[in-house]
Order: sequence, then structure tokens, then C-alpha cells
Amino acid sequence: MRMDGTARILRDYSSMELTVSPGEVVTGFETVEGWIRCRNANGDEGWVPEENCSPLA
Repeated sequence: MRMDGTARILRDYSSMELTVSPGEVVTGFETVEGWIRCRNANGDEGWVPEENCSPLA
């Protein structure tokens, strides 16, 4: 992005956050700047802060 206030979009993007609960299992499939794009068991997709996630053992 240029610093003069203009930018060109390079790909589709959604800023939709995914509401999750502690212990919920989701599938992460993209990581960007500290956020993970996830899908829950119902098929809903959205972004979750990486700091709120931990890998399954």
C-alpha cells in the first residue's frame, strides 16, 4: 500500500469475526497478522485472534 492514502485490492477479503466459546474446536485455514480464519462445526467462517487459539494435542 502506498502511504498517500490510495491502495489497490489484491484479493477478496472479509473482516467477519467468528464468535467462539472456550473449548470449541474449529478448523483454521489462513493466518494473517495475528488472526486465524476459521470454520466451526456448523460451517460458519470468520476470523479469530490467534492469541485466543491453541493447537489440539
